[in-house]
Amino acid sequence: MFLQLGLVGLALLLVLAAALVRGSVTALRRLDRRDGRIAAACTAVLVTGLALGVVQSSLYSVGNTATVATWTCAFLGLALAPRPASDP
Repeated sequence: MFLQLGLVGLALLLVLAAALVRGSVTALRRLDRRDGRIAAACTAVLVTGLALGVVQSSLYSVGNTATVATWTCAFLGLALAPRPASDP
């Protein structure tokens, strides 16, 4: 992974992964049962994809079907995370 991404690319990938995991965990804690199931499925795909990314290049290879599934579920889980209400 380091040879393909370099130091900066690896650092950016780790920061992105940490932000996605944090958002997914936030969504799991705050959502009701129905939406929580969707967030749990997205979090499971993200964690599995990150674990496979340690030994495979599925997270950063273009055209891989695992890449599309992992990143789609990761960003969907982040989109489900509730945002604080803004005060007008």
